[in-house]
Amino acid sequence: MNPLPLARLDHVAALQHGRTLYLHVVGRTSGLDGSLHILRDENQDHPASFAVFERPGNCGITGECHERVVLAGAAFEGRFPKIQVRSAYGTQHPTVVSLPKLVPSASAARATGASVSPGDDRLAAGEWHAWENHQGEALTLHVRGVVVLPSPGHTATLVEATPPGINPSVLLLELRVTAPAKHAEVMTPTPVSFEKRADREYAAVHIRETGETVYVEHVF
Repeated sequence: MNPLPLARLDHVAALQHGRTLYLHVVGRTSGLDGSLHILRDENQDHPASFAVFERPGNCGITGECHERVVLAGAAFEGRFPKIQVRSAYGTQHPTVVSLPKLVPSASAARATGASVSPGDDRLAAGEWHAWENHQGEALTLHVRGVVVLPSPGHTATLVEATPPGINPSVLLLELRVTAPAKHAEVMTPTPVSFEKRADREYAAVHIRETGETVYVEHVF
């Protein structure tokens, strides 16, 4: 029995790359150093079962613990065509996205800014999730996802694209990837996120470098 409480989970992304399953989660915790932890239930195999626990952080001398959204990830050896993930909100059955054993070289070239053939310039990616939070004083937009980069030394950031696009209800985002000076090519699933104070209700978000459009959920 784990002494930690089950986490308040907002999003799960599951990617199968060769014989490794990568789980990335977005959830809520409190305190400055609060964290999420992903564990596998070894007694459950069909489907494989995982649980996400919350470790609340330090509330400081005032005792005020403000809720924070945090990301966590874990890798598990084996092939998992179907999984289930337990949290404080119940059991989810996320789709396991199978990535090719070798991500096309165009993805690596695109990530480092090199030119590639037309139509072959998209980065491999897992599931995306976008939502607008109508609670509180300000409307906020949140985007979470996972992209596959050429090495652990690469970093990825989502920013608003310029120009913004012709449809004001669809937010156009640019995925900027920074490469290290030298690296060994080891394809690496990497979580990325974006959030902003929104001045309108968005219907969708489009990530230009992966070619994917994500419809925005509205949380009241």
